Amino acid sequence: MSPYRDAAHLQAILERVFRRGYAGDEAGLILRQRLAVAFVISDPDLHARVDGRDGQTVQVTFGPEAASLPADLTFRMAGDAAHPFWLGELNPMTAMTQGRLRIGGSLIRAIALSPTLPHLQRAYREEYAASPGRETVR
Repeated sequence: MSPYRDAAHLQAILERVFRRGYAGDEAGLILRQRLAVAFVISDPDLHARVDGRDGQTVQVTFGPEAASLPADLTFRMAGDAAHPFWLGELNPMTAMTQGRLRIGGSLIRAIALSPTLPHLQRAYREEYAASPGRETVR
């Protein structure tokens, strides 16, 4: 069972997470790396893209637009893996070896972004806890 009502519920949470997670100094790493990172989640199906390629601002897109734009890194996972990943309960390396997380693009570049993960996970925990209609299943 997915911890999300539907794709709109997941998108609403991730919009707030990315807005908080890539504000101010927290955006520095993705901007310095000039990366576009895509998240492809299934069950519920959602494409999200975080783009720092211009080195100035982070642009976040969802849905068909996000799916149609190129990304330097793509993280693919099901909703039942995305939730513990964003909570900080699923180690990314373990998830990759178990096939629960697949990364397209340079693993070195993905690892280089890891310092931002705790900040995003903290924002996710807070936003998910505050989201209306959330499930208690984890």
